[in-house]
Amino acid sequence: MRASLAAFLLGVTALAQVQPPPLFATPYLAAFPGSTFHLAVVVEITEGWAIPAVNVALKGLMPTELFVEPPSGLTCLEVIYPKPDKKWLDFAKTYVEVYTGQAIFLVAIHVEEDASPGIHLISLRLTYQACEARLCLLPETLEFMMPILIVPRPLEQEGTSFDLAESFRLAHFQIF
Repeated sequence: MRASLAAFLLGVTALAQVQPPPLFATPYLAAFPGSTFHLAVVVEITEGWAIPAVNVALKGLMPTELFVEPPSGLTCLEVIYPKPDKKWLDFAKTYVEVYTGQAIFLVAIHVEEDASPGIHLISLRLTYQACEARLCLLPETLEFMMPILIVPRPLEQEGTSFDLAESFRLAHFQIF
């Protein structure tokens, strides 16, 4: 009897461990029409390597640039580049402004008043050329898509809750 009970409980426990949860959750960055927000592109540069800063103008060296292509209803206000370091590059025989370690690029995005609710994808393209003291690799491009959920402003009401379910359902199915 004990063996049967133990086997039953073990089976129920095993079943509970393999059953998928009855829901899933996805975090989104949300913004209201008429608002401005910042998104960050965090670049981790391997020790010993650097990428030229945005303002580098040295023949044969490509500066790092972040290009932003917002969808209709969103406007890129500015790209804020990190403060560069100076590093000696033997092949150039000079100090060059570069980004090393962790470099954080910020992008200010404005949501137009008439932006439609739902998920919008911002296209980002980072062009760079990785260098170490003696050589540089060929230029590379990284492409990203950043989803932004545009939500209507809540009506003036008591409390902090409001119903976004219907506009979110419409937006959610655009991407999934």
